Amino acid sequence: MTEVAVPAVPRYLAQETPWRKADSLLSSAVTLVGLVGVGIAWVGVSGEADFDNQQSWLMVAIGAGVILGLGMSWWLLVGFREVRRAQREFVADLRLTRKLLPTTGEPALSRAARPAAVAPAHSDDLVTGERMTLVHRSTCPMVAGKPIVNLDRAQAAARRLDECKVCLQ
Repeated sequence: MTEVAVPAVPRYLAQETPWRKADSLLSSAVTLVGLVGVGIAWVGVSGEADFDNQQSWLMVAIGAGVILGLGMSWWLLVGFREVRRAQREFVADLRLTRKLLPTTGEPALSRAARPAAVAPAHSDDLVTGERMTLVHRSTCPMVAGKPIVNLDRAQAAARRLDECKVCLQ
């Protein structure tokens, strides 16, 4: 079996937010232009008593509102696009992990149906994190880049940790 190099921290976990700085600045600038336009239209219409003179300021406010909406829509569109890209990469990593994990040739049993004495393959490399509720293999993508500690089956049972559905079943 050939080894596949898996990065320590996947790309989808490396970014703190889905927006790049340029995308955030562009959407903020367009939104700010729209807000300024609405403010100018508000000040302009407040000085006009005649309805006919207010109509031009209303058109300015509508145009500024459209620009404001475009700025916010761009921000949402970019965020949604990046989150979907990260989801696709995550699913691809899960599929790759399932292909690379050794199998025993037996169908996986549900947690309730599995005898307590049956341990998963490589039970000596179990890990968990401080606030995690699951026990994982050290190669599981769900713990990649997170602070983890090694433990054995007895410690996992004492802490009442469930098994990861990705790497242990």
